[in-house]
Amino acid sequence: MAATRTKSSSKVWQWLQKVWHRHRHESSHCSECDQPIRYFDQVCPHCGQGSPARISPWVAVYLFVGVAMIWIIYSAFHMLLH
Repeated sequence: MAATRTKSSSKVWQWLQKVWHRHRHESSHCSECDQPIRYFDQVCPHCGQGSPARISPWVAVYLFVGVAMIWIIYSAFHMLLH
């Protein structure tokens, strides 16, 4: 039983690492020429693309869900205290 849990845990961990590296690559490379950039660059120094570091739709969903969860938890605690 413990071996099964460890095996499935490692698969989940590998999947999370793969997703993290893919999204990190998307946010640190130009969406047009795929050259490395800094996240807050206004223009790509390689191809001139404006606003080159765009977040993917999945990252936007993760951010929205995270903010919504924080708001729900804050509201619940606020209601309990008052």
